Amino acid sequence: MLGYRSLLKVIRRNMNPNTNSNEHWKERCFRSLKKIEEKNGAARNTQNEKLNDLMKKKEKDELELKRTQDKIQELEAQSNMLNRKNPNHELIKSSVLKLFQQSTHLIFDQKSSPNKVKGFVVGQPLNTFNIDTTKHTQQYVVDYLWKLIDSEIK
Repeated sequence: MLGYRSLLKVIRRNMNPNTNSNEHWKERCFRSLKKIEEKNGAARNTQNEKLNDLMKKKEKDELELKRTQDKIQELEAQSNMLNRKNPNHELIKSSVLKLFQQSTHLIFDQKSSPNKVKGFVVGQPLNTFNIDTTKHTQQYVVDYLWKLIDSEIK
């Protein structure tokens, strides 16, 4: 399909002021141009509608994200308040750690430095791990530990 500029070039090239067929040719070209412009206008309208729909979805998603972030902050604040008020917090933490160890077979060295994840996986053979969290992302550490757990299951 020719663009309107290309079509205009064709019109100019083929126009001969001395013939009657030029009027017919011009009329055909102008009708073609009009059809092209109508199609382009319809395509622009469709694109604008899609863009408007996407913008509305983006606004809705941003609002939902804001609500979720606010809820997380609220829950974190409640958790911190409960941790300060609950004298059994360390006991609960210890129980959760034991439950985690029983279900995953990961035993962490709780005496290691804060920037190290160190411990072993109970199984045959005994797999140890010592990961420096300053050199690896949190996602890498999690994935690595899940691979260790998965290798013990198989």
